[in-house]
Amino acid sequence: MNWVSGRTRYEEMHKIYNMADVFVLPSIPAKNWKEQSPMVLIEAMSCGTPVIAAGTGSVTEIVGDAGVLVQPNDPTGLSRAIIRLLKDRCMNEDLAKKGRERAVLHYDSCRLSERFGMVFEKICRTSFLGAMAELAEYTGALPADILKKIRSVYPEQQKEWKERVGGQVTPDRVCAFYSGTGTYLYDLVQYNYENPDYIQWTEDIFDFCSKLIAEKGGLKVLDFGGGIGSQLINLSVLKGVKLSYADIPGKTSEYAGWRFSRRHLDIDMIDASKGEFLEDRMYDVIITLDVVEHLVNPDLTAEYLIRHIKPNGHLIMIAYFGDNEGEAAWHLNSDRFSDEGFYGLLTKMGMKMVNEDTPRCFRKLFEDPGDIRIRIDSAASEERFDEARGLMESYLEMHPADLPMLVKYADVCARTGDVDTAIENLNKIFLFEPRMPEAIEVMRKIQGGSNENTFCK
Repeated sequence: MNWVSGRTRYEEMHKIYNMADVFVLPSIPAKNWKEQSPMVLIEAMSCGTPVIAAGTGSVTEIVGDAGVLVQPNDPTGLSRAIIRLLKDRCMNEDLAKKGRERAVLHYDSCRLSERFGMVFEKICRTSFLGAMAELAEYTGALPADILKKIRSVYPEQQKEWKERVGGQVTPDRVCAFYSGTGTYLYDLVQYNYENPDYIQWTEDIFDFCSKLIAEKGGLKVLDFGGGIGSQLINLSVLKGVKLSYADIPGKTSEYAGWRFSRRHLDIDMIDASKGEFLEDRMYDVIITLDVVEHLVNPDLTAEYLIRHIKPNGHLIMIAYFGDNEGEAAWHLNSDRFSDEGFYGLLTKMGMKMVNEDTPRCFRKLFEDPGDIRIRIDSAASEERFDEARGLMESYLEMHPADLPMLVKYADVCARTGDVDTAIENLNKIFLFEPRMPEAIEVMRKIQGGSNENTFCK
């Protein structure tokens, strides 16, 4: 044991910790005081010095299982712990290693700064002031000017609509309006981050998708008419979610892309102005909030979106066909549809309404298994592999023991580069049919012509 006396500068303290065999902090709580967050414990642990401390205040949280905790004000228990740790070399080395790992993992200054950054990022992501500050950064304007713009944006939208669309409501003119206008940057910041209803909807969608991920292990989500990207940014913290954004190219989608980029989010950006813009993509969840009422043909668009939802997948929608007594001219088809009437139309398209709240949630009913198999074969033969894979996953939810379908699924996974998933499913097959020729052939392709005994034991 080494003894040190006198004063030592703080920057030299690591040498003192390294000289010690054990670090002891025998705090004694008082009536109005308990140990808070003693940095000396973290410093000793970071130096790989095993610690013994009285379990009071925040000490237990800091030490965890990486040190020895004793009862406060117990000299006998403390002395026994010290003697044991000095005599037991293996225990000493084990706690030294655990303490160092715990200090680096939980209390390293760089990691702490990242966590604080995430907290502030979340505040920025979810608060109106934070959203205004972000838009100010994007535009180069002052936050005060952003606020003025937000408060006066509605008349500007009305003016632009009259100039670009007027009484000639055609798909091309409507598309030109949404491509050219910059008013929705301001409109949607207010709507997404100041409107209490929208804030609640965002929380509800997050909770819903969290539960689905827990059930499925992963989720493909599309936000159609995604605006400035608020829903996807909120969902991006979920593990196992793959996000897609679809909207008309223009100032709004450019801002959404900028927001995604600055957060380093990998989001599939889709040009919704094209005809078959979703191609062969299939989704577990499609979100479309306050979008369909802006479309010339909302029923046709809804039907198209539903075709790209996996069986047993979900559509989350808010439809508002009110025209605000003629002021919101961009709310189209108010003479054709009511909100509930449009929701009823979706049920005729094979969707089951699962709630009567806002936002409205629908589940896509399982199709006849024979029909799904036909669609799977068609998609696979035409090399629309994403669509084929999505349909297979839905089919296998209903028929998990269909070995021929598992073979097809493994083959499609292998063709699209997901070799791990392919092998995982082939191994499931070999548990039941070790010498199934079709499965062996797929495995042979993956392994580059390996002997069949390698994978059919």
